[in-house]
Amino acid sequence: MKTILKIKNILLKNRNLNTGIVFITLGLILPSLITVNSFGIYDNIFLSLENSDTSILIIAAFKISILNSIRALPLYVGAFYITYSVTLIRKRPLFHFIFVFMILSICYTFVKIQYGISYDFSYPALILILVIFLLEKYEMSNVSILKKISVMILVLIGVQFLDLVPFLSKYGFGRGEISTDIKNIASIIDNYNVLSLFSITFFIIFSFNAFLVLKILNDQHHLLKVSNERRLAEIELSNSKLLAIENRTTEEIQSLVHDLKTPLTSMQGLSSVVELKTKDPYIKELNNKISKSADNMNEMISQILHENTKIIIKINSLIDYVFSQIVSSSVKEKVDLYNNLRDEKIKINKIRFSRAIINIIENSYNSIDKDWGWINIFVSKENNYIIIKIIDNGKGISEDRLTHIWDIGYSESGSTGLGLNFVKKVIENHNGSIKIKSKLKEGTAVTIKIKEVI
Repeated sequence: MKTILKIKNILLKNRNLNTGIVFITLGLILPSLITVNSFGIYDNIFLSLENSDTSILIIAAFKISILNSIRALPLYVGAFYITYSVTLIRKRPLFHFIFVFMILSICYTFVKIQYGISYDFSYPALILILVIFLLEKYEMSNVSILKKISVMILVLIGVQFLDLVPFLSKYGFGRGEISTDIKNIASIIDNYNVLSLFSITFFIIFSFNAFLVLKILNDQHHLLKVSNERRLAEIELSNSKLLAIENRTTEEIQSLVHDLKTPLTSMQGLSSVVELKTKDPYIKELNNKISKSADNMNEMISQILHENTKIIIKINSLIDYVFSQIVSSSVKEKVDLYNNLRDEKIKINKIRFSRAIINIIENSYNSIDKDWGWINIFVSKENNYIIIKIIDNGKGISEDRLTHIWDIGYSESGSTGLGLNFVKKVIENHNGSIKIKSKLKEGTAVTIKIKEVI
């Protein structure tokens, strides 16, 4: 992740800045490691003059172009990275152009003082600064920095060959000592035109390749941009559909549950009549059970219809209720309960809270191996908080996917993706917290924390 430092109206991306400094440092060290003698350039120059051999002079010209490219490359790459690390909150069109100019001027001055080597800061350097400016200005956000640098490298090498074109000398190209010597030797052995043709050909080759790469990168940027926009639109549409399904389902359930209230009210009324009319103890006992069941049903309906309807319940009663609601016996067989509590109480919407716990248990069951997998539930207390921890040894969830598990529509198993979003909403509605830790191929641990009722 990129670290961003804000200083007044400037944003600094530390990673790019550090990379740029490393390249600049390398560029300042290279002149001591790679020299003209390392490439044997003057040996080629003297030999071409002695034998009037144009081919040897061309080799010398090629060597000096590559040498200059190698020594200059880290400086330009470093300047590009540093420039790319700086973002102005208020746009200044020429800021980055001037910024690169200053960085390279300082570097060129240091090289001259330290090594006595004069890097020619003329039109070729200005062309490269302009390329850096344009690459940064027309930022292709979907293209990596390294790919952009490949364009700059091709331009850099191509521009170096312009220093060897004799007729461009009067325009500020090729004022370096070795470049001047090569052009003078070409004049002496009467191969002025051959050197020009050679240099211009290589300049065109590298420049054309730079243009092609830039065109490809630009096309890639636009394709990825369109693809990302389409993907975001699809996600928004999918989320809208899921929300619509969730809302419709909730409305239908609430409508259905609400309709149950009418026969339930009749049951409670008739039960009261039976209570008044009969004197038979056995019938009274049965009627009392019917009345209690109706009252419990009424309470459940209220909790389903109104999520803020909460009752105080013992944690043991909640756990018993959860296990009574797990329909599948195969799920129950995989669950082991470790409950250290007895009479501790919490205030919850029993229906919704138990449904949230069941969702987590079912997710765990779907992730474990059905032969050797296990699910452990630990219930404990910590500083007046009830802790319910559900741990499994299932397939786990990768780090990059862990941040999306609460999103509506996100699912690891191909379901609607509403389960965990519902769980999180229920826990938060009870002023509780829920955390998930997971590791691929090792398992998942879900921790629910809710305040105890004292």
